[in-house]
This record gives sequence, structure tokens and C-alpha cells, in this order.
Amino acid sequence: MEVESYLLALLLINALTFSQLNLAVEAAESVPLSPSDDFSKELKALSRRSRRITPPSPRINAPVHFRKKSPPPSPRPPPPPRSPPPPCRWRPPTPFG
Repeated sequence: MEVESYLLALLLINALTFSQLNLAVEAAESVPLSPSDDFSKELKALSRRSRRITPPSPRINAPVHFRKKSPPPSPRPPPPPRSPPPPCRWRPPTPFG
């Protein structure tokens, strides 16, 4: 008796699982086949529109008396000469003896 109720429960679970699976398959089939194509077309259209709308960057043409005159570049003084290296203090070791 216990085995029969166990098998009946398994059968019910199986039936429920397959009915849910069929619903999922039907839902997937009702979706258009290529939503990514539609999205890419919309994205391309938007990018084309944004390229057309973008105005060129405005340039400010200030009157002559407001323009800054840059000073002429001043030459750099040469770097100071390097000091000579310190004398070498290393000497060979003296032999003991």
C-alpha cells in the first residue's frame, strides 16, 4: 500500500512538471523569434538621429581688445655644472705579516 501511494505521488509530480514545462514552451513560442534584431535596429536609428542633431562645438570669437596676448617664451638658463664626484677612498686591504 505504501509503495502504491509513493508511485502515485511520483506520477502526480511528473504530470505537474510536464504541464508546467508545456506552458513554458508555449510562452516561449509566442515571443517573436528575434527580439535582439528589433533592438539593434532601434539602437542604430537612435544613434543616427543623435549624430544628426549634434551641433558643431561653438567657438567663442572675442573682440581683439579682450584677447590675451601670450608673452614670448623666455629661454631657459642652462643647468649649473655638476660638481665633480668625491675622491675614491677605497684601498686594497693590506696583508698581515
